[in-house]
Amino acid sequence: MVRQMNIKRHLPRNDWKAALAIIVAAGALLWHVLACTESPMAFSPDGERLALVTMEPYNFDGDPAIAGTRAYRLMAIEGFKTLRVIEQTTSSMLSGPAWSPDGKALCYLRIPLMTLQELEALANSIEKRRDEIKQAFNPPDMQWPTGEAATQPATAPAGERTGERAREQHHHRDYVALPDLEAVYDLFTEMLCQPAAPAQLVVRDAESSAVTQTVTVRAPLYRGANSPLSNEDSGMDPLIAYTTIRPSYSPDGKSVYFCAGNMAIAVNLSDGKQHVLASPASVALLSPGGKTLAVVQENALAFVKTDGSVTTYRRWNTDLEMLGALAWRDDQTLAVIGEAKGNSGDHPAIRFLKTDGSDAGSIKLDLPETPSDHEPMALAVAPDGKHMVVCFEENAFFLNDEGKILNHWQVDHEILAQPTFTPDSNCVAMKHMKTDSDEQARVVAAVLYTVEGKEIARVAVPAIAPGTTRPASMPTTTPAE
Repeated sequence: MVRQMNIKRHLPRNDWKAALAIIVAAGALLWHVLACTESPMAFSPDGERLALVTMEPYNFDGDPAIAGTRAYRLMAIEGFKTLRVIEQTTSSMLSGPAWSPDGKALCYLRIPLMTLQELEALANSIEKRRDEIKQAFNPPDMQWPTGEAATQPATAPAGERTGERAREQHHHRDYVALPDLEAVYDLFTEMLCQPAAPAQLVVRDAESSAVTQTVTVRAPLYRGANSPLSNEDSGMDPLIAYTTIRPSYSPDGKSVYFCAGNMAIAVNLSDGKQHVLASPASVALLSPGGKTLAVVQENALAFVKTDGSVTTYRRWNTDLEMLGALAWRDDQTLAVIGEAKGNSGDHPAIRFLKTDGSDAGSIKLDLPETPSDHEPMALAVAPDGKHMVVCFEENAFFLNDEGKILNHWQVDHEILAQPTFTPDSNCVAMKHMKTDSDEQARVVAAVLYTVEGKEIARVAVPAIAPGTTRPASMPTTTPAE
């Protein structure tokens, strides 16, 4: 089921076949990031309702940034028996949901999708601006007017201009500052190159499902691999948004926190004001007490106080695996999947970090199966900290708090994704994904397990009605519902 796909930046004008490949901070192109993480789920505070979003079809046919190629459904499961569809759309991408602390409201993000023509025009416009910025920031005569410092040789080697040598030295300088300066440069370049996408934070009444509030959140949702000024592959951030946006309410229910467009954002629901708490930011996760936001950045983890008073950076090798491989063990301790070095080589481990960035121990994972290179791993920790679930590829491990395996789920061509514990820590729900003979993948059910890995309930997710989405090859001029 795992398959790699190469997408070239300069796609033919009328040939958008990017499909389910996405770009992350490390610049890799792996469609299985989507297949193995899917979209986050959330239990209501009383544990009686599970909210989830699905994307269908889940395949390579057509760019997911184009409206009409996929259907997104926001659903709620009552008592883990009855499934109710709250919203279905093909014109917007829907993010994972969040419940308010009192269980009376449900929020999520809508990210607008484009027609083929709109996507093409946007890409051409951004490419033009990138070229202009590249010219502005790298003029051929850019050098210090007095030349090299007195300690340098008076003349440059034959065939080399002084300015060229200076720029080469600058290029190879080792920047150890956090956040990563190149990532910051990339972010602001993207903000200069493109219009901000008008995503919506949507709030619904939990009982009636009526929309009670919408707040427009503008963020740069198109980005390329590595530097935005490079000639490498590029992709659409809505793909990252679908798998990684995990909204969280503040404990008083007055604010919502999430990460979108490479920015960690807080939205005040009473007045709609927005605060950027960290950027660049690939993934953000709010602590149980709501006072700290854990943020994944390039080469670093950041612990951001939600009042904006303090941010602590911890240097970290944040590769693809980091997208779903972190969870809060308690209000002061973040659990992160990393590596434990041993005589037998590298082994996955769960490492614990305090909110001041200091180490708080680790648990070596002695698993019978290990993930392949750059395979993302999902991690969930029960609210009481006594149990954990680790998922990757076609494996799901149910663990106690010491990392002992209580059960191992493994089925060929099937995936358990997005482990989500109930508030009372007694059960864990996951999305069950399957592929058919045509390699079409979809969420077929939400499944409830005991913490020891025994299945106790299952609710089927029906396939979308035929004709809900158009063939990906069909040009469009307006979004279709």
